[in-house]
Amino acid sequence: MGVTIVDSMCGTGKTSWAIQTMNESLDKRYIYITPYLDEVKRVIKGCYMRKFYQPESKKGKGSKLTHFNNLLSRGCNIVSTHALFRNINEETLKLLKDKNYTLILDEVMNIIERIPIDKTDFRMLFNDGVITIDNNTKKMYWDSSDNNYNGEFIELKNAIVNGDVYFIRNSLAMWHFPVTIFKEFQEIYIMTYLFKGQMQRYYYDMNAINYSYKSVKNIDNRYELIEYRDANKELYRRLINICDNKKLNMIGQEGKNYHPLSSTWFEKQVINKTDALDVLKKNIYNYFTNICKSKTSNNGWTVYKDYLHKCKGKRYTKGFIAFNARATNEYREKSALAYCINLYMNPIEKGFFIDRKINIDENSWALAEMIQWVWRSRIRENKSIDIYIPSSRMRNLMINWLSTFEK
Repeated sequence: MGVTIVDSMCGTGKTSWAIQTMNESLDKRYIYITPYLDEVKRVIKGCYMRKFYQPESKKGKGSKLTHFNNLLSRGCNIVSTHALFRNINEETLKLLKDKNYTLILDEVMNIIERIPIDKTDFRMLFNDGVITIDNNTKKMYWDSSDNNYNGEFIELKNAIVNGDVYFIRNSLAMWHFPVTIFKEFQEIYIMTYLFKGQMQRYYYDMNAINYSYKSVKNIDNRYELIEYRDANKELYRRLINICDNKKLNMIGQEGKNYHPLSSTWFEKQVINKTDALDVLKKNIYNYFTNICKSKTSNNGWTVYKDYLHKCKGKRYTKGFIAFNARATNEYREKSALAYCINLYMNPIEKGFFIDRKINIDENSWALAEMIQWVWRSRIRENKSIDIYIPSSRMRNLMINWLSTFEK
């Protein structure tokens, strides 16, 4: 197994390289995994030299995973979504053995996730011997002799049986994408940018999976993998106009033990019934209307989804883009942006890695997430954008990134 991180700036041709490679390497079998269904269609259409199959529930007796496994058993080339790939089971792992598939993963996956379970229920399952825990690794095992169990805790059972579930910080269950699947591929390519700050990097480090870095470049109308090099920021420094209006930015000024525009901050404003979210709403409106003077259709903005209803306003509501949007061209006409959050890792997820002696660079993670969002806009086509980043922390991360020189 060889893992290659194709680490290149958004819009530099990673997907085009993948399609070109799959059209030319007809002696290989491929599984291509992408976040969005529109990218599934792009791959099927683009790979004209070979047949790609998309798993369909109607062809799997109501289950896309069943059809996915059927396609695997036949050695077909498959294109599907992250959502389906996350549901792989024991049968999937067995079918992958000796098939010599190459995996191309478009963007990193959500590879850890909390499993909600009441502490009393958990204690009952543990005391009854249904669940056991490895004292060293804290991995959970389902030890019930009832193989046909289909009761109240079936989702927990499936997560434990089909994946890796860990007991963390004496109270919570954390699902962990089964690392064994990555060992069943002949080659793996992960296409992203700033992998060093992303969760999947920490997951690979924790599981001692080695990886190497490459970048992609268009050379004489062909996309080629080259030795890794960071993005050339000179162009982006000229194209990205960051709002420096002191009045608008005042709401996001970082202080000691104070992290404005974080998810906790939003929650506190609602609980304490402050006027801060009204101020933010007015700032966004003012930015788009009076500073950018942009068309409504060109406005793109984000806050945490739970507070969308509190912050939406005239002339920009329909331009909402989820802060974790990736690998889509749907918003490529947006030229005026408002990135109104201050991203921090979920403390439980962060703690999961820290407990396993993995060093976390939270600023690199936040920067990678922000750049993915910004590059949904027309900057991916090397066109200028205006952006309001009221959080002083996030704004400085962007400014510092733009000011670093190519290595």
